[in-house]
Amino acid sequence: MIEMAGWIFAIMLGMAMLYDFLKQEHGLIEEWREGTIQEAFEIQEKLNDAQLKYLTAHTEKIKSGPPPTSISGDGLELHLEMIMWELFEAIQIRAANEGLNQLCLDNSTVDNRPEQDSILEEILTRDDRLRPDQGGLL
Repeated sequence: MIEMAGWIFAIMLGMAMLYDFLKQEHGLIEEWREGTIQEAFEIQEKLNDAQLKYLTAHTEKIKSGPPPTSISGDGLELHLEMIMWELFEAIQIRAANEGLNQLCLDNSTVDNRPEQDSILEEILTRDDRLRPDQGGLL
């Protein structure tokens, strides 16, 4: 029985030592965790301050200077002019078609007469006197 009591006492002593060891380890882990959390918080605070400074400087630069991206149309004048003449010709053909539709007395339209439409388009595109860039109608 005494032998059993010795074993029980040894086990209890071992458990107490293990408890103290685990408690100490837990304390160290908590210290480390709190330190890590505090350190992470400080780093995040510095990062937020740096981002705020960057955004403020960037905003001031945008307000005071030229835009960061600028688009230049140098060299596009001829292409844009060509597109505009094509639009003017299309508008001129449409207006001429509408005028012919109004002149038709038999309720037929130019759309019903494809040969007149093609003749009109050919006249408008070939006759330089009708082209605006040649001093024509438009």
